[in-house]
Amino acid sequence: MQCYIVPGLLENSHTHLTPGPDQGSPTQKPPLDELIAHLQKTYTTMEAFGLDQQVICQVFKHLFFYLCAAALNNLLLRRELCHWSKGLDIRFNVSQLEEWARTKKMESINDVLKPLIEASQILQAKKTDVDVICSIPEKLTIQQVRENFCPNQNGESFKV
Repeated sequence: MQCYIVPGLLENSHTHLTPGPDQGSPTQKPPLDELIAHLQKTYTTMEAFGLDQQVICQVFKHLFFYLCAAALNNLLLRRELCHWSKGLDIRFNVSQLEEWARTKKMESINDVLKPLIEASQILQAKKTDVDVICSIPEKLTIQQVRENFCPNQNGESFKV
C-alpha cells in the first residue's frame, strides 16, 4: 500500500486528471483510484472471510492512520508540495477516502485523517495571518505548523 500513498494523496491532482471534451479517457488509472481500488480489494477480501464489521473497521482505522502518517511525513519533507493549489488537491483526495469509508459505513475512521485535513487547510490559508493559521490545527502541533507551513518573506519560519 505504501507505493500508492504519495502518488495518490499528495501528487494526484484532480484538475489534471479530468479528461476534456475532445480528449479520450486517460490511458492510466489515476493514482488515487488505484489506492481506493486497493482499499476496496482489501475490504472485499476481509468480508469474504467473514470478518465482523467491527474488526474490519479497526483494521481500516489502522490503515488510515498509516496512510495519514506517511502522507503527512512526506508532505513535511517535500517543500515543493507546500503551496495553495496542492492544499486543494490534498483536501480533494482525502475527501475521496472519506467518501469511500462512508460508503462502507466506517465514518468513525475519518477522524484518523484529521492531521492531513488540517495540513491541507493550512496550505490554503493566507500565510500572513499567523493567528488564523495557528487556530486551525487540533491534531498538529504549533511547531509542526510553524516549521513547515509558515515561511516568511525570507523563506524562514515565523516565530510565534
